This record gives sequence, structure tokens and C-alpha cells, in this order.
Amino acid sequence: MKHILVIEDDPDIRELLGYNLTREGFEVSLCSNGQEGLERALSRKVDLLILDLMLPLMNGIEVCKKLRENPDYSHHFAPARHWYEQLKRSHHR
Repeated sequence: MKHILVIEDDPDIRELLGYNLTREGFEVSLCSNGQEGLERALSRKVDLLILDLMLPLMNGIEVCKKLRENPDYSHHFAPARHWYEQLKRSHHR
């Protein structure tokens, strides 16, 4: 089962993402701040990381920087804005 880590401080968004991803068959871990999310990301395999930028304790940019410093964490990063813009373009065709 693929594991998705959601790091989001807004409880409504975090719980909604968790609920829907779980319904789709993913294993989901939820974190409410950057520090907790970083620790979780480094402690076990994550197939996808959904990361908010504006987070308490450590913002999303700092989480990305710390993850990139770790040689065992070789994931690629794509900002949500990139995916949002692609969806918006494809929807208006």
C-alpha cells in the first residue's frame, strides 16, 4: 500500500485530505506542523508528501531544505502551484 504524508496546519484541510486519500486506498499519515512532518518523513518511507508552505514551528520551505540535505531522502519536489496551474489550463481548453 502506498504511503502518503500530509503536512498541513489547517485541521479541516488536513482531515479532508486524510479522509479522501484513505477512501482511495492509501495509507495516510497526518501532521500539523513542519517539525513533526519532517520527523515523520525521515522516520519511515513516504511515497508522496503533500506539504503546506505556511506551517508553525518550521515552514514548508525549511522542511524541503532539511529533506534535501538528507542523502537517504531522494524524492523530487514539485510545488502545488505547478499542478494547480496545469489543472486550470487543462480545464479551460
